[in-house]
Amino acid sequence: MLGWLFVSPADRRLLGASRFRGPTPWVIAIMSFSIMIIAATGLALANTAGSLTRAIESRYAVEVPNGGQNLDALVATLKTAPGVTSVEAVPQSEMRRMLERWLGPAAQSADLPIPALINFQTTAVTEVTEMQARLPAIAPAARISPHRA
Repeated sequence: MLGWLFVSPADRRLLGASRFRGPTPWVIAIMSFSIMIIAATGLALANTAGSLTRAIESRYAVEVPNGGQNLDALVATLKTAPGVTSVEAVPQSEMRRMLERWLGPAAQSADLPIPALINFQTTAVTEVTEMQARLPAIAPAARISPHRA
């Protein structure tokens, strides 16, 4: 009736007779080490995600649906806007190369309308709504979209 209180000889060998004998301390040490490695990896990934979030908070893209007829004027307007730190127009060839993943050879067709994209970065205090109001004078269909979205 009280047999469940007593440890069998096989279980006694597994647990060890003294404090630091047997596999139990080693299993605990290995598991503790593994948990510390996993925790350090989690903290590093969280830090990387936070850094990436802060890096793209101030990045935006201007999309011009009908292509780049006024692309140079848009780039010049963005460069002179207050708070804009960098402006880069995405070449049509790169846009077609990116679309080729989904469309295949049809992405190189001249009949496919490719929008013009301009990536720009601002300081934290820049009002993007003011820039959005300035763009329709150059390209009426142009719109600004944040990279964080």
